[in-house]
Amino acid sequence: MIHIRKNLTMTVVMILGSALLMGCDQETAGAADATTSVDGREAQNAFFEALAERCGDEYPGRAITAPESDDTFHPAYLGMRIAECDDREIRVTFLVDEDDSRTWVIERSDEGLLFTHEHAREDGTLYENSGWGGWATEHGSELFQHFPDHRWTPDRGPESERSVWRLRLDPENGQFVYYLDRGIVPAYRLVFHMSQSDRVLAHDQR
Repeated sequence: MIHIRKNLTMTVVMILGSALLMGCDQETAGAADATTSVDGREAQNAFFEALAERCGDEYPGRAITAPESDDTFHPAYLGMRIAECDDREIRVTFLVDEDDSRTWVIERSDEGLLFTHEHAREDGTLYENSGWGGWATEHGSELFQHFPDHRWTPDRGPESERSVWRLRLDPENGQFVYYLDRGIVPAYRLVFHMSQSDRVLAHDQR
């Protein structure tokens, strides 16, 4: 009887000890997640502010990569105009020759950074291909943000083929780069030149 009680006591102690250790591990993991989240949010805010500082600028660009079936950007003049900015939203007009119907929208909220596309008809209504984009991940930096497709669901296809948009500010090389990858396959690369001379050139060419 004494042996049974001792065994029960040891078992209870072991269970409680395991539970305590698991609780500590979960708290540690939660703290790590919170730290990552804070760091990621700070990077998102820094990226937003860095782009907002260029509000009103217009830069010429070119398509480095695009599907052969898409001739929209060849040989058109491409440009981006950081047209409207406030504490919550930046609207970037994506110019294709004289067509300014496309807009990139970067929204900042308590939930994070959201990047979406708008494509408007002449009457102001949006085409069906509007709304594509995604929420920034926690793995970006003050110069490079990643936006996995927020409309993706398993019935659309494997996650390995999920679209990811990436925006890169590269002051060192005077560039802004727009990426779209479908899984690991590059779909679009658009490069815009941010130097002062290019800024003037952009207005001269239009």
